[in-house]
Amino acid sequence: LNISHKIKMFSWKGLREAVPVKELIWRRVKMGDPICSRCGEEVETLEHMLLKCNKVKDIWKLAPIQ
Repeated sequence: LNISHKIKMFSWKGLREAVPVKELIWRRVKMGDPICSRCGEEVETLEHMLLKCNKVKDIWKLAPIQ
């Protein structure tokens, strides 16, 4: 693909569950709180962190892309 190396690595890490989101850390070591610290409403998964969190949705609305 003709995309940035950083984007390739982030995508690979996301697919391999290697992005350190709270849910994965909690699942592996059973320590800490898996709830999102931004909204406090749901478990922090990669999907929640990037797309579903209400605080993140506000940020996406400001982005110059649709």
